[in-house]
Amino acid sequence: MNQYTGIIIKAVINAAHVVTDHWIHQAKTLAHILREWKKAHIDGHEYFSQMVHDDIDTIIRDIREAHRHDSVSTPEMPAAEQMKKDLEEVANFKGSRLEKTVMLYCKQLQIDYRKLTEEEFRALIQILRKSKMYSGSGRGKR
Repeated sequence: MNQYTGIIIKAVINAAHVVTDHWIHQAKTLAHILREWKKAHIDGHEYFSQMVHDDIDTIIRDIREAHRHDSVSTPEMPAAEQMKKDLEEVANFKGSRLEKTVMLYCKQLQIDYRKLTEEEFRALIQILRKSKMYSGSGRGKR
């Protein structure tokens, strides 16, 4: 198609060299046709580049969908959003400050807080008390 467009464009330019009133009118009409033909011209490189790009987009979308739930996939909820949600849940939790701290750590480690045994809960508290960040009940060191 592009080869034919080029041939027709050259023929129009050659025909426009003969100048008469009739030909001036014809030339204006041909110039309009020429503009339309130029619009119809397709750049082969651009066309095939776009086709390949569309194919790659489709393939990547399919791969992403197939591996959405893999452990190495990007999480559906960004980390900051997840942290905000966890903090809101912990703030609304009825319990002591220590229990809320344990619950937050469990959420961050994706441990179901409700499934902790009493022994596991006490062990986690003992570990948290060793942290410099945990201030405990406000009493001094033992």
